Amino acid sequence: MAESVDDENIDVVIPARGRADLVERALGGVLSQTPAPRNIFVIDDGSTVPLASCLNSGFLERCRVIRCDPGQGGGAARNVGIEACSSEWIAFLDSDDWWQPRHLHSVMSCARAFEADGIVGAYRAVFGGSGDLVYRSGVPSGVVTDFAEYMFVGGGL
Repeated sequence: MAESVDDENIDVVIPARGRADLVERALGGVLSQTPAPRNIFVIDDGSTVPLASCLNSGFLERCRVIRCDPGQGGGAARNVGIEACSSEWIAFLDSDDWWQPRHLHSVMSCARAFEADGIVGAYRAVFGGSGDLVYRSGVPSGVVTDFAEYMFVGGGL
């Protein structure tokens, strides 16, 4: 029997270096997903203060923190996460990003509909300081505007 979107076999990998507040925001988005991921791995890529000592205990009960010391960068941290995963699908989330509710449901619905072996999701850059979501046409330096170009042509992979 084929899996439905509601019983997915997904692990999540979040590479991080410091910034426990952003990691907690990312984890909050992951924990709001339907379907819920089977496993969540936070890969602590050599944080000055280990993330396991900084994260709220409620988050620590729901994820596994793997420490890489010394840090070797995001790519190496993702590879450590891949090695820890046991599910059919692996979803990556940067520590300074977050998912809206039902993100995994949408992505997996698309993957199933097109019988995809993998999927790269779109993203939105959101800027603002007041808590309101503010979208603007000017893009700050360093923000990737064409993800496929960045990953496959510009060497981001």
